[in-house]
Amino acid sequence: MRQGCVLRVARPTIKDVARRAGVSTATVSYVLNQTVPVSTETKRRVESVIKELSYRPSGLARGLAGQRTRILGVAALGFNDLALSDSFFAEVIKGIGEATYRLGYSFMLSSPSLGEEAGRSSIDVFCDKGVEGIILLNGREDEPELSELSREGIPVLSIGRCAGDWPFVDTDNVYGAYEAVKHLISLGHKKMAHLVGKPGLTSSADRLAGYRRALAEAGLPVEEEWEVSGSSTKESGFQAMHRLLAQKERPTAVFAFNDAVAIGAIKAIRQKGLKVPEDMAVVGYGDDPVASYVDPPLTTVRQPMFEIGALAAEKMAALAHGGKIGGEPARVLLRPKLIIRESCGSSLWLN
Repeated sequence: MRQGCVLRVARPTIKDVARRAGVSTATVSYVLNQTVPVSTETKRRVESVIKELSYRPSGLARGLAGQRTRILGVAALGFNDLALSDSFFAEVIKGIGEATYRLGYSFMLSSPSLGEEAGRSSIDVFCDKGVEGIILLNGREDEPELSELSREGIPVLSIGRCAGDWPFVDTDNVYGAYEAVKHLISLGHKKMAHLVGKPGLTSSADRLAGYRRALAEAGLPVEEEWEVSGSSTKESGFQAMHRLLAQKERPTAVFAFNDAVAIGAIKAIRQKGLKVPEDMAVVGYGDDPVASYVDPPLTTVRQPMFEIGALAAEKMAALAHGGKIGGEPARVLLRPKLIIRESCGSSLWLN
């Protein structure tokens, strides 16, 4: 070894402890923090490996006695274009930040741009840091991480309704979509299409259900060829609208999964030489800040995004304390509000 060089031995990580003890990183975390009970045998085995490896929790130095960290993890797993395509998650995260600060917590945010595998790895990092609970940013119809984390005793709450009885905070997407399509029907439209969100998201399924419910209530048929699947981006809306306009018969109105999709659809409509709302009425969802500035200003469904984030943090903190809120699991649906602007051309379509 050259003079002046120091041989540094890599410090053992929580993954090393978990691997040696034959348990998950979550189990190690909860032995350290004493926030979730584990069996006496498992606790003894984990403590033995911790002493054997001289493991110390990174940056926290809490020791086996453990202390509450007052840290929450916020993770986006898969469907990462949602976090990048509109303002929804930015406002939600602002709400989480306000509530955690007010409650004396902090939060760690995983990067949604690194892909699903990196997102799952971030949960290991959360466990290493001893987070007291994890907020998932995107509810899906199939959320295997919820089951996995629940088995380890980690409190988890989803932004967006998940299938089953998992805790969540969301807006009532069925109601919001129903109100949007009912408004189009009130203007005299009988031929309405829906640009569907990404498959697998509960918000996509719920908004589709609301669209169909409004049609059924009005005695209008569901035309499956007018339910065009896509995603959540402007480009997705642009492409989906082109496919819709290529059909032999076109609708007179379209309800889009979100505002970004609606804006992309408006571009495609104009590219075909048609006008909004004269030839095609358009409704979005979300009330993105740009919705009132596009031409024409977009009729949309407003979600209380900041409130969703703040409530999620409050419920998660309560779950981390005792697993229940007021004796019941945290499952909250907030009512969205229809915002009527010019993209529906109310005066043009009234009978």
